[in-house]
Amino acid sequence: MFRFILLTAATVGVGVLFLVSAITAPSASAITPAEGDIDQNGIVNSSDLLLVALRAAGTDVNHDGRTNSRDLRLVAQVFGSVPPPPPATETESDRPDESDASPTPTATTEAVSTPTEAPPATAPALPTDTATPAAAATAAATATATSRVTTTVTQTRAATNTPTPTPADTATATATVAPTSTPTPTPTPTSTNTALRTPTSANTPTPTPTGLVASQSGTLDTLDTVITDMQGNHEGCLPAGVDGVKNYAWQFHPITNSVAPPAGFVATTGWAALEADCNGNPATNVRAEFRGFKTYLLLKSTGRWTLVQSSTGIGGGQFLPNFTQNVNEPADIRNEGGGMTSVAPVAGRAFHFWHSPDGRVSINDADVAAIFVTLQARLIVDDPTSADDLDTAKLLLAAGGDWWHDLSAPWPNNAQAGFAKFKWLRRDWRPFNLTTASETTLRANPPPLD
Repeated sequence: MFRFILLTAATVGVGVLFLVSAITAPSASAITPAEGDIDQNGIVNSSDLLLVALRAAGTDVNHDGRTNSRDLRLVAQVFGSVPPPPPATETESDRPDESDASPTPTATTEAVSTPTEAPPATAPALPTDTATPAAAATAAATATATSRVTTTVTQTRAATNTPTPTPADTATATATVAPTSTPTPTPTPTSTNTALRTPTSANTPTPTPTGLVASQSGTLDTLDTVITDMQGNHEGCLPAGVDGVKNYAWQFHPITNSVAPPAGFVATTGWAALEADCNGNPATNVRAEFRGFKTYLLLKSTGRWTLVQSSTGIGGGQFLPNFTQNVNEPADIRNEGGGMTSVAPVAGRAFHFWHSPDGRVSINDADVAAIFVTLQARLIVDDPTSADDLDTAKLLLAAGGDWWHDLSAPWPNNAQAGFAKFKWLRRDWRPFNLTTASETTLRANPPPLD
């Protein structure tokens, strides 16, 4: 009975197929595989029409969940006795009409092209079907039986505008276009290392090294220099006559004799001494130049260093190296201008000098806690027209201070406050200092520095 129904449907389908072929023959060859070659066998034939009809009717002959060329082959097996078609010879109706570049689509073509979704890019290619007699008969029968269903589905989709998913094995494959990725710009790194930025002197002061006074930055003298000028040994050896026979304690190193004035000593002065090295001074065209000669007193009443002497001129003479009996002779003192004074050294003598014209100043002996004497010195040529031999000079200078009974008391009515370190004179300015204040006092309360 089943074979009889299928045979009847096939017979009717062949008649319909001939009718369709007669209508579409002039333009059938113009249908492209993407539009009509459903089974992708390279030609648009009855197999494609049958496959469309089976899908529209939802026919799944082998029950594998899909309607494809396998279902067509099953139908062909059932109608294996269908006589074969005429030999495949090209006829005028089969030859492509090259003049018809834009064929008018038929009602059947419109029904097939209604779905709008693109099939998956990975849809497998269908196997190529051969135009067997069974396939032709089956295609005709199925196309006739499901033509109404196809038309109804097409009209319904158009009315509801609801896209119908494309089956997985649809012949028309659309390549999946990978979305264009918008490159994410790399953010410009911002400097977070603000802590590692170099500070400018305009807004960040340079820390003052230990021993320097911040308010006196840029000065030649430093607190460390003041302190070390009262420590260690002399930089050179003192000449003959300044020896240990008479217990001259200042022969080898600086000394502090009296931190503050003894009771009843109401005057003071700062001074300095220029000596030649114990091996002599080879330089002959040389002078020692001085500037910034000052004396400060640390007062108990104020806790401040008070300037009591500041002279542009000096007074003094050429003494014996050990100052025995205060014997001296006049010295060659020259005003160099600009607050600077110089002296020519004399072999075998020590130039001992003090402030001028104020050789001594009055003080309140009970209010003085310490003394600070400072000056700067360097080497200069005595005669600019003669050879410069300053590099051979061997001259030493040290600062000192005395307490006196009064402004006019003669020698020896004085008490030595101290004698600082003897240091070499050079071409460049160099500070020389004496102080009777301790290092602790100096660091806690440093004196003014130039």
